[in-house]
Amino acid sequence: AAAAAAAAAAAGGGGGAHQHRYRYYLLDLARWAPPEDPRCTPHLRREPSSVFFRMLRPEFLKTVRDGGTIDPLSSDTGSTWGRMQAKRHNRNLERATEFLCAEVVRRVAVRIGKEMNAFDLRNLPSGVDDPMVLKYPDTMDVTGICHQEGLPMRHLVLVLLDAASSERQLIVPNPITKIHKRGEVLCTVEDIKNAAVWVRNSRIVAEMLARGLKHMFKRLLRACDRGAAEGRAER
Repeated sequence: AAAAAAAAAAAGGGGGAHQHRYRYYLLDLARWAPPEDPRCTPHLRREPSSVFFRMLRPEFLKTVRDGGTIDPLSSDTGSTWGRMQAKRHNRNLERATEFLCAEVVRRVAVRIGKEMNAFDLRNLPSGVDDPMVLKYPDTMDVTGICHQEGLPMRHLVLVLLDAASSERQLIVPNPITKIHKRGEVLCTVEDIKNAAVWVRNSRIVAEMLARGLKHMFKRLLRACDRGAAEGRAER
C-alpha cells in the first residue's frame, strides 16, 4: 500500500494520495492512479466510465517516472475533475498509454520468449519422437511477467500478437541440430522450435481464457446477488 501511495503521489495521482513526514497515505482508492487513455486501446470494449476502473499499474508509473520522457500524469484526466489544463494532461496520458501498448507489450513478449529459450534441450529424453510432447517446464509465469513490467492482463492479446509476429525472439540455444534414436532422425531443431512456439502461444491463450472465465463468473455472482437482494426486498 505504501508503494502504491508513493507511486500515485509521484505520478501526480489523485484519489487522496498525500505525503506527510516522508510517508505516503492513500485516503481514497477510487482514483489513486491515472487511467488508460481509451482512445489508445481499441482492442478493448468501449466503456464510458473506463477512466474510473482501467487504471495504470504502479510498476508502469514507476517506469514512466524513472524514464523522464513523459510528463507527470493526472488521475483526473478524462473526468470532469480534469478540465483544468485538460489538453496537456490528455496529451501526456495518450503518450503513456501508447508507450504501454507498444514498448511494454514488446518487453513482455521478449521476456516470455527468453523463458522458453532457457529450456535446456540437451536434457531431452532419448526416446522422444514428437516435439509436441516435449515437457517444457511450468515455471513460465505469464501473470508475474506482466505485473513486473506493469502491463495489465487485459492487454494480453497484444502480447500474443507481438509474440506471433516476432518469431526471431524464440531460438534454440543449444548446439544440437537433430535428435537421434538408434541412428534414426526423430525430430529436427526446427520441429522443436515449432513446438516451443505452440507451447508459448497456448500458455498466453490459456491465461486469456482464465481471465475471461473469471470475469464471467464474477458477473454471474453479481447478478445472482442482485436477484437475491430483489427477492428479499419483495418479501
